[in-house]
Amino acid sequence: MSKSLKVFAFLIVMVMLLAACGGSTTTQEPATAVPPAATEAVVAAETAVEPPADTTSPTSTSAVFFSTQFVPVEEQEKFRAILQEGGFDVTGSEEGPMLDLVLAGAQSGKGEIDVIGALHGSFPPLARENALMNMIDIADDLSADRTLAPAYLKTGLLGTEDFLYYIPWMQATYIMAANTEALPYLPDGADINALTWEQFGQWCQNILSETGEPKCGLPQAGLFHRFLEGYMWPSFTGGMVSNFQSTAAMDMLVWARDTLWPTIHPESINYEFMQEPLMAGEVWVAFDHTARLLDAFNAQPDQFIAFPAPAGPAGRGFMPVVVGLGIPADAPDPEAGAAVIEFLTRPDVQGAVLRDLGFFPVVDGVDTSDLPAGVDIEAGAVAAQANSPDALPALLPVGLGDRGGEINQIYRNAFDRVVLNGEDVQAVLAEEGGNLQALMNETGAPCWAPDAPSDGPCQVAPLGEVSEAAMAPAGTSTAVFFSTQFVPIEEQEKFRAILQQGGFDFTGSEEGPLIDLVLAGAQSGKGEIDVIGALHGTFPPLARENALMNVIDVADDLMADRDLAPAFLETGLLGTDDFLNYVPWMQATYIMAANVDALAYLPDGADVNALTWEQFGQWCQNLLDETGEPKCGLPQAGLFHRFLEGYMWPSFTGGMVTNFKSADAAAMLAWARDSLWPTIHPESINYEFMQEPLLAGEVWVAFDHTARLLDAFNTQPEQFVAFPAPAGPAGRGFMPVVVGLGIPADAPDPAAGAAVIEYLTRPYVQALVLNELGFFPVVGGVDTSNLPVGIGIEAGAVSAQANAADALPALLPVGLGERGGEINQIFRNAFDRVVLNGEDIQTVLDEEAANLQALMDETGAPCWAPDPASAGPCQVND
Repeated sequence: MSKSLKVFAFLIVMVMLLAACGGSTTTQEPATAVPPAATEAVVAAETAVEPPADTTSPTSTSAVFFSTQFVPVEEQEKFRAILQEGGFDVTGSEEGPMLDLVLAGAQSGKGEIDVIGALHGSFPPLARENALMNMIDIADDLSADRTLAPAYLKTGLLGTEDFLYYIPWMQATYIMAANTEALPYLPDGADINALTWEQFGQWCQNILSETGEPKCGLPQAGLFHRFLEGYMWPSFTGGMVSNFQSTAAMDMLVWARDTLWPTIHPESINYEFMQEPLMAGEVWVAFDHTARLLDAFNAQPDQFIAFPAPAGPAGRGFMPVVVGLGIPADAPDPEAGAAVIEFLTRPDVQGAVLRDLGFFPVVDGVDTSDLPAGVDIEAGAVAAQANSPDALPALLPVGLGDRGGEINQIYRNAFDRVVLNGEDVQAVLAEEGGNLQALMNETGAPCWAPDAPSDGPCQVAPLGEVSEAAMAPAGTSTAVFFSTQFVPIEEQEKFRAILQQGGFDFTGSEEGPLIDLVLAGAQSGKGEIDVIGALHGTFPPLARENALMNVIDVADDLMADRDLAPAFLETGLLGTDDFLNYVPWMQATYIMAANVDALAYLPDGADVNALTWEQFGQWCQNLLDETGEPKCGLPQAGLFHRFLEGYMWPSFTGGMVTNFKSADAAAMLAWARDSLWPTIHPESINYEFMQEPLLAGEVWVAFDHTARLLDAFNTQPEQFVAFPAPAGPAGRGFMPVVVGLGIPADAPDPAAGAAVIEYLTRPYVQALVLNELGFFPVVGGVDTSNLPVGIGIEAGAVSAQANAADALPALLPVGLGERGGEINQIFRNAFDRVVLNGEDIQTVLDEEAANLQALMDETGAPCWAPDPASAGPCQVND
């Protein structure tokens, strides 16, 4: 396993069933509170601010900390107050001088800085000069007691596998703010959370026309270059660099000159921070960085609202940014630097930065209960912006080194010369486009999102043209997509409707025929399928025959603008270090459901969210004794084998295969026969889906797959609760089910297959699948605000189950190929013969264990979790 993935492995338990992409998806998925957004440099005019000579903190350290963040005096004071609680201080610096200092130290071997805090883009030039220490061991240590956002750990690798250049520190982004007095002037039919730039311009015009004053404002003297690079150019052209001088860019500048700017407050050319003119009432509508709007929301939360940036013809461009903490390779005291990092990534310190400075956390566990109202206001807009169906993330420029400021000036020049100075649009774009291309060529910087990746320097399309990527027609894909998921007619119709929004379709297939088709194509060299969607267990037999393409580059591209769950990326490696057999697509699991009427019969002292199987059995007995009816039910005619493989055997024995016939397994079956089953509704032998008997009132407590309980929660959300499966002596066994998307090695059009994968892993598409089909996301940033109530109920149980202190994940059986059904029957046989038929326990276990061992030997299947990994076929212990 690569070292980078070892870092992610520390996060597996925390993110196994959707945390939050994503967060920060600081909560487990799908209940994402704040998706990974971004942060921006807040750079003062002065190059540095001298720290005080010493600190009075009793825990003071001598760590030399330089940061390009929180340089303005009012921010610096707040940040210093936070640092002083840990005994630290900071020196504020612009990017250029800080880079020079670090590089000079690397060249001389006599560095003076122990730790730096800077934007992501500051690290590549230092990495190229080997001027940074590998932070991977520090990340390992931190991960022992906090969960660092996997997506930002990934960005810190700068494209490597095992050299972590920085630890993520914080994030934020840019949003819109409005005084509530501006809302009556919105154009007819406009949705404040789904505006277009055309509607925004009309809104500003309405305010001007009806109040006589220009009440829209932009920070033209502040972070306006990010407005241009991350919002305007992407929204109108679909790119940042590639389509800089396209016809769409010309049209945008003409619109800005003739329609938008005449409605903008004339003092905008002097505005650096928009919170002051908002609070003063000079402007009613504004754009700025979250940190530079926070005071307005905090001071007058009832007077201001936050909302996403508008969308243009190409999408809703927005700029996510991450700030990192790195240690120079020649740091005089790297341990002191690591101490600063440890302090700044503590959840309570991240919460203080969020509360006082408006920068969003990159770790889980941050207490948001006492946040200022303004932060909550911003969080909603941040989430809505990132999760809008037309979201178009535009990353900060990278690869430009110490020339990063030049690209900002090029965009400012283009805007100022056309909109403020009235110069010819085409002439300006041609000239500034030439400057932009020269900058790309001289630095060698490849394209970054939203532009398509490039092998060499990013290329600016010729004047008046657009890049080939931008010209690709939408909704016309011919990708051949086979899936073992959503094959039933009612599910197929819903999934087809989701796919059609992206211009795709699919063919439903059983696992066996799909495997045969892919293997036949691999053998003949004439494949017919571009992408497959299947359970994790479908991929090992294809991998053994080298029938799959390595999709690690596809995943790398996706990670540029979305957070794929590290745990499921790890499973897609199938035990290799660098061959990704599938990109995670979606996940589900099995949980418990109960009618609220059943809660009164819980055993004394029992916590429904932390039950033991013994308490569960007593609960069912109480229901039977006090109501006169068996009110607990199990889907014995449905997915009961998963109940046995993933919940019962792991919870009681600690394994699935290895301890199949152990004394613990025998005791479990005796308990099931003598204590549990007599309390189970007799119709359980006929139940396939538990939502129907729950809704009918036949049973009050049940276990089933999330998708097979959903109707009950959606239909009567106040009548039913969801809760984690109980725990046994060995832990709280549960079975996460991951579904992946892979590309056959001989796919006729692998690019089309990659397009399907890109579409299905978009946060808003993941939300559609969650909403319509009940399968949980594997990416961060999924909007859960409009989900059916039942999904929200299930999400809490899914999260609690995965994150329980005694959680014991048991994966679906793998390595059995087309014989996967046999293991299910072995577990069913063992249960049925003992519990239903009353056969001798040890005799049954010995016989079925022999069948199980034969299956392992004949297929060669190695052990899988929760059993320890094995070099050869998994062995059943004597």
